[in-house]
Amino acid sequence: MKIVKYIILAVLAIAGVCIGAISFLQRDIAAHHPAVAGADLPAVIPVRDFYADRRATWGHAVSASGRFVAYAGTKLTEQYMFIRDIDQDREITSIQKDGDFL
Repeated sequence: MKIVKYIILAVLAIAGVCIGAISFLQRDIAAHHPAVAGADLPAVIPVRDFYADRRATWGHAVSASGRFVAYAGTKLTEQYMFIRDIDQDREITSIQKDGDFL
């Protein structure tokens, strides 16, 4: 009876590894379902791109005059609020996040 439990556990472990390997190898394969294969769709953006790129910015807000833009972003591992002068294309200041500012 004990051997049967070990055999079942081994089969489940091998099945889990196989499913994981198949999922990993197919992560970047394009859609092949007839409903979407021929459609003119934009490229799919992998979810990992949103978390891997620490230079990403979000939450843009333009000033009333249209000269400045404020946005949230990161420096190394800290979150900041950036203010950029659009005309001169330079960052004016950055404020480190100390709570929820958006």
